This record gives sequence, C-alpha cells and structure tokens, in this order.
Amino acid sequence: MQLFYHPLPENEAFLLNVEESHHCLKVLRKRVGDEIFVVDGKGTKITARITGIIGHQCRLEMVGKETGYGKKDYRLEVGIALPKNVHRLEWFVEKATELGADAIYPLRTERTERQRCNTERLHKIMIAAMKQSGRAYLPQLHAVTPFDRITEYVQPDMHNLIAVCGNYPHLKTIYRPLGSVLILIGPEGDFSEAEREKAVAGGFEPVSLGSARLRLETAALAVCSFVHLVNG
Repeated sequence: MQLFYHPLPENEAFLLNVEESHHCLKVLRKRVGDEIFVVDGKGTKITARITGIIGHQCRLEMVGKETGYGKKDYRLEVGIALPKNVHRLEWFVEKATELGADAIYPLRTERTERQRCNTERLHKIMIAAMKQSGRAYLPQLHAVTPFDRITEYVQPDMHNLIAVCGNYPHLKTIYRPLGSVLILIGPEGDFSEAEREKAVAGGFEPVSLGSARLRLETAALAVCSFVHLVNG
C-alpha cells in the first residue's frame, strides 16, 4: 500500500503538496479518478480521489477516513546522545520510525561533541520512513535537550530507564510486554558518573543491554527492535 503524507485537512477537498504530488503523478503515474491513501502522522489514514491537477499539485477529495490506524497499546520513547557523525543520527531516526517509536529526544551530554542537529531534515526522513513502513503515526521529534532537563519528561506510568555500562539488570528482565518505556542511550564513552546519578535521582532505573560494546545508534536501535518484537 503506497502512502502519501499530508497534515489532516480541514476540508474534504485539499491539495497535496508539490513534492508528494510529483511522486504521485510522475513516479507512480496516478491519474484523475484514481484513489490514493494519505496519512497525517497523527494516526489518521484518508482514502482520497484525485479530482484534478492544479499547477504541480494534485487536488484530492476525501472519500473515507480511518482514525487510530495502526495505534499501539504502548509508547516507545528514546533519548539518544547526539553522535559526532550526523548521518548516524539520521540512520537511527529512520529505523526508529519504521519500528514505531513515538518520541525521540536528541540529547546534549557532557561527552557529546555535536551541539545541534538539523531537525527539518530529520523530520523529512521520518516522514519517508513512516510512509515506507505503512504507518500513520509520526514520532514526536523534540528539540535538542540538555541532559540535565531530561528528568522533566519522566512519567509515572512508564518504564523510565537509562542504559549504562556495568553490572546492572538486563533490559529483558526489566521490560514487560505492552509497557510504555522511555530509555536513554548515552554517547561514546557512556554517560558521566554525575549524569548517571542525576538520572537515577530523577527517576530513571539503570539497565544493561548486554556485554557487547555497541555504537550509540546500534544500542538505541537494539532497544527499539526489542520492544517492537516483544510486543508482536
């Protein structure tokens, strides 16, 4: 099923943006009268009919709407330290979207060398990944968050975890199916001792991801894959 993206329209007739229209008309060779599927990134899937072409845009008319399309019974949120190589963050964001992440927090920690990221580019990558994986939900991409503010996002109804090196319980012994989770993944060299202590004091529980030394984006993806597979 080929999906297109458009924020939920206020009217039953609306225009698909130029980029999506190009893919629809020039790549997929859709024509007036064809029906396509449009998702809004918030769980709504629209069945729409192409009723005309205005300039370089498709004019669509809504013929059906499904809310809560693919809605999960749990939340998966990941805080990931900014990697030195921005392409590694882009790769993770793409894969996390495919695996159903609900929120991503790029973190600025004591040991991160990069201080910012291109959120507009990451948003485009997430849209493409959402469509490719047949999802209707787009993860919430937070602005770069200083680590000492992450405790503001602790929620009592979630597993609030911090992945660290050391002799701690493994994630698989802590996480329970259908449990909502916010997990923090540190930079190369791990979180500092002060950051660990602050996180624990703020409500995060330390967990291990195993004995292998993983790149930060690999560790974050391993968590997403684990939660996705456990929940079937």
